[in-house]
Amino acid sequence: MRSAVVAGLALSAIAFLNVYIFLSDTTRIRQLQHAHAGLQRQQEALQSQQTQLLRNQEALQLNSKRQPQPLLRVAATGDDGGVGATDGNKNTKMEIASTAVRHQVEPVQELSQRVCGSPAIDGYAHVDPACLETSPTAKWWTGWIGDGGTPDELQVHFEYDADFDGLAVGWGINNKKATAQECAEACRNHRPGPHVGGPFQNLPCNAFVWCPTKHAVCFEPDAHKHTAGDCWLKFIEAPAQPEVNFRGKLSDEFRRRHPNAPARVQWVTGVLLPRGTSLGVGTMG
Repeated sequence: MRSAVVAGLALSAIAFLNVYIFLSDTTRIRQLQHAHAGLQRQQEALQSQQTQLLRNQEALQLNSKRQPQPLLRVAATGDDGGVGATDGNKNTKMEIASTAVRHQVEPVQELSQRVCGSPAIDGYAHVDPACLETSPTAKWWTGWIGDGGTPDELQVHFEYDADFDGLAVGWGINNKKATAQECAEACRNHRPGPHVGGPFQNLPCNAFVWCPTKHAVCFEPDAHKHTAGDCWLKFIEAPAQPEVNFRGKLSDEFRRRHPNAPARVQWVTGVLLPRGTSLGVGTMG
C-alpha cells in the first residue's frame, strides 16, 4: 500500500513537472513572438522613414530644377590680385584670384573659340580688326556689358614666366606699373572707344603682360626695349585658351638665334575671365 502511494505521488510530481515545463515553454514562445513582432514594427518604421527621405530628395531636386539660371557676371577679384609678391617674382605657374563670389556658373564657351587666326603668324600683317570685333570673344563681351556686366566682376588669372600673344589696346612702353596686380587693374579699367585711337580701339582689354621690377630689361624678340614695370594691355581672341608666345624655359635653339635671351621667360602675364571659366594651357604661337 505504501509503495503504491509513493508511486502515485511520483507520477503526480512528474505530471506537475511536465505541466510546468509546458507552461514555461509556452511563455518563452510568446515572449519570442512578441519580440519578433516588435522587430517587424521597427523595420516597417525604418522603411517608412526611408521612403519619406526619398520623397524629400525628389522634391528638392524638382525645386532646384525650377530655380532661375544664374547670370554670367558673377565674380569679383580681390584687391591684391592673388599674386602675393609685389614684384610678381614667384615660380607658381598659375593662380586664380577671386572674392565676393555670388553664383557658380558654367564656362563661357565663346571665350575658347578662335575664328580670326593666329595674329603673329605673319608678323601681324594679316590681322583684321573687323573680324576681331565680330569674333565670339568680342560679341560675348559686348552682350555681357549690355546685360549689365562690369569688368569689376571678372577674375584675374596670372601666369608667371610666360607671355601671352594678343593685340595691343594699350601701349606698354613706359606704361609703368609697380606690380602685376596694378597692371591687371589697368586692363580691368580700360574702356574701348574712339578716345583710345588706333586699329583696335573698339576692342576691350582681356589680357596683360607685365615686366617685373626685379628685371632692368625684359627680353622680347622685337625692335623695342622693354624695361621694368612696362605693362601691355591686350585683346586676346579666345582668352580662356590663349596663344602663348613663350612659356617657362627658353629652348637652346631659340637662345642660339637670340644670344641676348635669358634662360627663362621674364614676363608675368594673365587674362580676365568670368566666374566659372578657367584658364587653359592654350596653344603655342
